[in-house]
Amino acid sequence: MEGHPHLIHGCVVNGILDGYSNHRICGRITMRLMIAALIVVIVMGSSGDGSHAKPVSFRDCSDCPEMIVIPPGRFLMGSLDEIYSVIGKYVGLPSFGREKPQKKISLDNGFAIGKFEVKRSEYSRFVSLTSYKTESACDIFKDNTIKLDLRANWNNPGFNQTSNDPVVCITRADMLAYIAWLSKATGYKYRLLYEAEWEYVARAGSSTIWPWSDSYSGKDFCKFANVSDVGSWPEGEGAPCNDGFLFTAPAGSFLKNAFGVHDMIGNAMEMVQDCSTPNLKDSPSNGIPKTTECSVYSVRGGSFVHHPTYSRSAMRQPEYPFSKTLYLGFRIARDVVLGSQ
Repeated sequence: MEGHPHLIHGCVVNGILDGYSNHRICGRITMRLMIAALIVVIVMGSSGDGSHAKPVSFRDCSDCPEMIVIPPGRFLMGSLDEIYSVIGKYVGLPSFGREKPQKKISLDNGFAIGKFEVKRSEYSRFVSLTSYKTESACDIFKDNTIKLDLRANWNNPGFNQTSNDPVVCITRADMLAYIAWLSKATGYKYRLLYEAEWEYVARAGSSTIWPWSDSYSGKDFCKFANVSDVGSWPEGEGAPCNDGFLFTAPAGSFLKNAFGVHDMIGNAMEMVQDCSTPNLKDSPSNGIPKTTECSVYSVRGGSFVHHPTYSRSAMRQPEYPFSKTLYLGFRIARDVVLGSQ
């Protein structure tokens, strides 16, 4: 489907099925038509669980995060008791209980997800244009442990980062401030991912413990995720390989999943929309949270400091909205329902 440009309402759009160019060509009307066309193509090519969807990307502006369109689908959220024999050495029963009972989820509408976690460069642009102020103080790696540093912040997380590394050391309010600004700047309503959406994309059609395997003993683990490994702190713990990164890694350093999305597992842990719950018993079957106002929220995916058993598709952890740590970041989403763009 490559090659010639397509003419839409008098506007030339290059490669409509292969992603958008890095600038807005003809305004919001064209963007709506393009995304509608993308949804049709993706849904027609999807098996219903997302495993056969062709990755398609777009940007809502030249400096906006790159987004991947995700088709509607169904999947089993959570874990079965049988996997505890693999992860039980590190994951306690209370934590594992948050992943049960396994539940059927049906996501009826397509949506778009950030191809990468929000980068430092993207957050820096927001801060520069708005003069937004984040408060200093963040839990960072110091004196061979993780402790609060009153001078640390997203621009100084206690270790060196590139502009393409995920932004960390920000609160939930800081994340939402960026999202509100991006929504106003583009005219599209961005948000954090729903927790069910997060796991659906992380699994990408898989039903294994990790999207690529039921074991973390293989040396290939370091091709897929930036987690604790033999080269990380604490020394000797984690995956039996060395991914080459002590802290966060630049976006795209690890293999993408079947949806074309990077770092759903590892790198920075990601906060989602949903409130934290002790189990999945009352999780909505349509994946849409009943409320997003709560004192503790769910975080997903693990990070560069977490053991592989804490960096799984189904792993759910609670986090306070005011928490700021060297490993906590976020990823954005927005609805792309056919016919409503």
